[in-house]
Amino acid sequence: MKILFRCWQCLVIATITLAYGGGVLLDCILFLPLIFLGCRDPKRRRLQVRRLISCEFRLFLGFLRFCRILSVDRVELQAAQGPTVIVANHPSLLDIMILIALFPEADCLVKKSLWRNPFVAPMLISAGYIANDDAAGFLESAAARIADGLPIIIFPEGTRSPLQGMHPFHRSAASVALRHACQILPVRLEFSHRVLAKGQSLFRFPPCTVTCRVEIRERIDCARTSPGTSQTLTRQLEDLLSPGSQDGTGSQRTHRQNPQP
Repeated sequence: MKILFRCWQCLVIATITLAYGGGVLLDCILFLPLIFLGCRDPKRRRLQVRRLISCEFRLFLGFLRFCRILSVDRVELQAAQGPTVIVANHPSLLDIMILIALFPEADCLVKKSLWRNPFVAPMLISAGYIANDDAAGFLESAAARIADGLPIIIFPEGTRSPLQGMHPFHRSAASVALRHACQILPVRLEFSHRVLAKGQSLFRFPPCTVTCRVEIRERIDCARTSPGTSQTLTRQLEDLLSPGSQDGTGSQRTHRQNPQP
């Protein structure tokens, strides 16, 4: 039975991989030109492209759920309206797809290598996403997004989590939130099985349905209360998003040398 399910998984993953490539091509050939022809305001265009990407990610997740490959369990999802920094842990390559599907208008950081991809780059540029190759440039870009009143998704670990715990958080999310006195929405992503983690193959899914539990932790309003320095706030976020912690009591973290500021 497991062998049959494994074959089914490989077929579904291959199908959705081809669908993703075809969807990107269709976006560039058809949907992006239509959006640019129908809307002259750059900000509105960016929002429309982001909503398009979010809609497509929801379709992908719905297809995975229908095929019993992946189920996303949303727990008391809160709207991220206005200038909000959405801070999340990063256990899987699926994280950004899930978060963009849940927060359609959110900005996000995208790794530098994707900007060199001729098929994906037009969508990233049109959506106005931020490249993560320059810390100073990121802070300026994030400031512009916050000033526009838009949420932004940040993974403070900087890369996907290790097998156990989390990497030490960078201070970028805390710095942005403190500088602009905006809200922080901590989101904990918990997968029932390890899937698409760092160094894990696309086809190495466990032989069962994977469940991702999305938990909203305690919201932090930097405009109403003073969390202190960026380092203090970063430690608070680490505790809030630690495995097994609902109230900031978790402490499982995996340390690495020379974490970036």
